[in-house]
Amino acid sequence: MILKLAVAAADQSYVQRLMVVLEEYDNLSLAVFTDKESMELALDSKKFDVLLFDPAFYSGRINQEAVTLPIVLLDEEYGLAEAMKALDKISRYNRISLIYRKILEMFSEKTGSTGEVADTGQVKVTAVYSPAGGAGKTTVALAISERMAAGGARICYLNFEEAPSEDCFLPQKAGHGLSELLGCLGEEMNYGMKLQGLLQKKGENLYYMNHFDSPNDFYEMKEEEMEELLALIRGAGFFDHIVIDLGCGMGRKNIKAFELADKIVLVERCHRMAVSKQKVFYSQTHIQNLYGEKMLRVKNFDMGEKDGQTDAPLPLTARIKRLTDADAAMVVNALAQEAYIEPVIQAIM
Repeated sequence: MILKLAVAAADQSYVQRLMVVLEEYDNLSLAVFTDKESMELALDSKKFDVLLFDPAFYSGRINQEAVTLPIVLLDEEYGLAEAMKALDKISRYNRISLIYRKILEMFSEKTGSTGEVADTGQVKVTAVYSPAGGAGKTTVALAISERMAAGGARICYLNFEEAPSEDCFLPQKAGHGLSELLGCLGEEMNYGMKLQGLLQKKGENLYYMNHFDSPNDFYEMKEEEMEELLALIRGAGFFDHIVIDLGCGMGRKNIKAFELADKIVLVERCHRMAVSKQKVFYSQTHIQNLYGEKMLRVKNFDMGEKDGQTDAPLPLTARIKRLTDADAAMVVNALAQEAYIEPVIQAIM
């Protein structure tokens, strides 16, 4: 959906700064007014989804037929007329990226449900899992996401770990991400617009949201809520592929993720403790019977050893050489460009 946004403010330097950032978002159609008269003339003949306006431009009412959602561009240094106190407000001193997200969130809540959900069958889901901590699971998940995005696919990376670890590569900005989206389930709102307000972007095609605000948000999420979250994101029509970074446990939510995924990437490490945990995982024959056909084994930190997981019921899909760069983001970027990960990409695309 393209949102028709009108900005009306007398401070031309501020409006110019605002436009420089907002013009980067391809889901906005922008109109600008720097005086009250031109704004009122436009509202007599045109319709806008959102009007973000300076309080000085307010004449006592906004034409509801011309504007779906009026938002006051608030300057805390100045008081508001009584008639404006009931309107939605956004501080002009917020970062412009936050102003953008707030506009989308407010509009989604104002307009309600989008109705029909798009066909989700074309959006593939890959779950990345390891029963052992320290196997480099998140690095592999991010490298897979980066590699597919570089190839032109629109990727959504989601971290469903109890203790997330992707912050060095994908910084968590202001906003509530997965926690906020989870809290909105069941409400009447425009979820596509809400999702756009929560998404962050790295590069051309890689999108992500903040991970859960706290472990409690993750622990309290029910399996059916996880399924609903994924259905919502798949149905939004923004992505070709969703990559879910799972925690190391083997609880019901991870089992639900296995069920919902098209492919499951199992990240292993040839280390005594890791091998022991991997052996326990592979001994759970009921999991292998249910989801084994989806699974791809990836050996990380490969130093040329023989496959230490001799009891694994699956052949190795890929061996990823140990990369020694200490910077996590650089390791992910380097791995995404290496040939080691290509067999995994071919298997899940």
